[in-house]
Amino acid sequence: MATVMAVVIGVLISPKNMWLPIEQIELADSPSVVAYVLQADSDWTTLLTDERAVAIVPSSLVLSRTICSSDSPGTFATWTQQSQLKDAADCD
Repeated sequence: MATVMAVVIGVLISPKNMWLPIEQIELADSPSVVAYVLQADSDWTTLLTDERAVAIVPSSLVLSRTICSSDSPGTFATWTQQSQLKDAADCD
């Protein structure tokens, strides 16, 4: 039980973007989105969107990916309170 609690606390206080940067993804068939890219290969790209939904899109529709600059890394706990990823990143 102590191990589980240590993992949960570690996730909540660790920097939210320590392992994944926020990116602006330009898609061929829809407006660009700001999301975390969870996985990308030649067939599919998996995104975590600002609505906290997982979107799987054909990689052929991804025209470009740009890493956004983040003012503050924050933590996973504060990220879950944000309504949009754009609030924490400069994706102009």
